[in-house]
Amino acid sequence: MRKAVLTLLSLLLLCAALVGTYLWINALVLSIYGYRSPMKGTPTLNNDITHPLTAQVVLVVVDGLRYDSSYQMPYLNRLRLSGAHARLIADPPANLQTAWTTLLTGASPEINDAPFFDRDYELITPIAIDHIFATLRRAGLTAGIAGFHWWEKLVPPDLLYVKYFVDAEDDAADREVVEHALTFLREFHPNFLLVNLRQLDVAALQYGATSDEYHQALLRCDENIRILATNMDLQQSVLIILSSHGHLDAGGYGGNEAVVLNTPFVMVGQNVASGDRGTMSQVDLAPTLAALLGTPMPSLAQGNLRTDMLKMEAADKAEKWLALAHQRYRFGSMYLYSIGQGSLSETAQGDMLVADSSLQVKNYESAANLASLSVEQTDLEMRRARRARLWKERSQRTIPLALFVLLPLWWVWRKRSWRTFWILLAALLAAALYHILFLHQGNVYSFSHIPAGGFAAMLNPSLKRAAICLAVGGLIVLWRTWYERERSASAVVLCSYGYTLLHLYFIGIFLGACTLWNGWRFTWYLPNLTITYLQIVSLMQAMLIAALSIPLPLPLCILQRGLLALSDWLARKQLP
Repeated sequence: MRKAVLTLLSLLLLCAALVGTYLWINALVLSIYGYRSPMKGTPTLNNDITHPLTAQVVLVVVDGLRYDSSYQMPYLNRLRLSGAHARLIADPPANLQTAWTTLLTGASPEINDAPFFDRDYELITPIAIDHIFATLRRAGLTAGIAGFHWWEKLVPPDLLYVKYFVDAEDDAADREVVEHALTFLREFHPNFLLVNLRQLDVAALQYGATSDEYHQALLRCDENIRILATNMDLQQSVLIILSSHGHLDAGGYGGNEAVVLNTPFVMVGQNVASGDRGTMSQVDLAPTLAALLGTPMPSLAQGNLRTDMLKMEAADKAEKWLALAHQRYRFGSMYLYSIGQGSLSETAQGDMLVADSSLQVKNYESAANLASLSVEQTDLEMRRARRARLWKERSQRTIPLALFVLLPLWWVWRKRSWRTFWILLAALLAAALYHILFLHQGNVYSFSHIPAGGFAAMLNPSLKRAAICLAVGGLIVLWRTWYERERSASAVVLCSYGYTLLHLYFIGIFLGACTLWNGWRFTWYLPNLTITYLQIVSLMQAMLIAALSIPLPLPLCILQRGLLALSDWLARKQLP
């Protein structure tokens, strides 16, 4: 009777694990697709217009251009020598729409409300927060776009003086984009023109980022940049070349890999201070564009003003730093309120107010220094507030997760025996083998490696791995019960279920570590994406193991009975 109760309880636990992991996977994936900024409202729009450093900026976004590959572009290398250049670091997930939004708003993917994954054209919605095109309108300046038709949905048409969109992503489409961009520059003279080239990204996805096809597309993009640059008066304008993201060698992006996140940044033209400027974050672009054109800072910008790349008078530098300090203080106050972490200290506001006074008495150096200190202090307090809330939530998860880990270990210790030891070893081996096979098959814990069919396409290979791992551990249990000459079928069934429950327990420990750090789904912040991918893989592993474990005792009992019968027959034959 006791064995029957234990068997029924084991079945119920396996069913609960199956249903629970299925619901968890769905909740986690839906929270990824549905992630939204934690900001509750938006700060007051900035209207601090400053003195422009140039009349026109042309921003060329070459999607899919890796930092290392950019050095294979002869003309771009010439521009590097005459302008400012840096390694531009993207914030994951560096998908197209996310990266474009980050570049134009100066806000990271955690804040800018862009989709985690790129949406189809029909589902794209306008950028949800303040961005450079909106600030250009507030400053009374004109703007335009020539590029892929996704931009048509991201930027409202009323903010564009000139526009041209293509729905193709090949060399011919890029040439059309460049031709229309030249027409806009000659005839309409927009203050800001965004030019988007797409063929390199497509070549990387189709052939890989180390292929001849990618290299040829690289040279064609370089020629398009040359055509644009030679038709501009760089004494009266600025040309910026950068990329939204890089690519894996085999093609793919969206994860945390350095080759995906590291892209080039080259800026040449009027009032640009030449030289290697080290690294630069994508969020730095929008404030730097605002400084160049004299527009207000985008209201949720998190980036720094790269004055090291710009030539300007002391008065202009102080004015622009003060504009950024005002923007950052308003943003910081609302951010802390939104995440429930109080308010900014008086230090940030005090530095800003003193900077205001210094500017009024024309003490420009003091004004610039104090304004930059105010920005630095506000950023520091936002980082501390975010970290404090994260650690508070992690500490709340610690006790229940510790109980989950310790209670089963205590029960196993009470029931310790050689049989328990071998079952425990089989479960640990099977749980680890799944990830060994995952890596051996060329997989990586990264969103850059999501197959074309999405998460659903991961199910079939995951099922094969789970079946192999369950079988390997099951063979150890089979051997041990045969070795001990266990003749009770119910005891073999309990050993089988004990093995599978311990198998799930070890997967659960791994999931518990991921959950401790990241939480069980996306909430108010973007967690570590590598850990998130590990979480998804392990949840899929647990779900499949739970499903396959329910009928496992049947073949195990049959095989164990067969081995016992065979060994008994061999033993009888050896008798005199």
